[in-house]
Amino acid sequence: LFPNFGVQLIKLEYGVEWFLFLMLVVFFGDTFAYFGGRFLGRHKMMPQISPNKTWEGALCGLLGSAVAGVAHNAIVFKDIELWETFVFCMACGLTAQSGDLLMSLVKRVAQVK
Repeated sequence: LFPNFGVQLIKLEYGVEWFLFLMLVVFFGDTFAYFGGRFLGRHKMMPQISPNKTWEGALCGLLGSAVAGVAHNAIVFKDIELWETFVFCMACGLTAQSGDLLMSLVKRVAQVK
């Protein structure tokens, strides 16, 4: 489903730019969350599901998503308000982190992890 979404998105006008935007938001969110949790993480989020995830890492991940998305749209889509991009990036970051936790739970239930 999601690869098809990516292909359909790329076919749209400015689709490549929007695809890049989404990739940056997710990748920066993951990267900031990893390093933020690694260096600042003190409070475990859900140790029974994903023992290494911390609240500090999650907040750094949201910050990373926002930084990447706002920077991209400030350069590429100058007609979009930065606060709108920020809110959208927060929603994307929360969705990505929720999906990551869900996949960790599925793996634990399936005894794959």
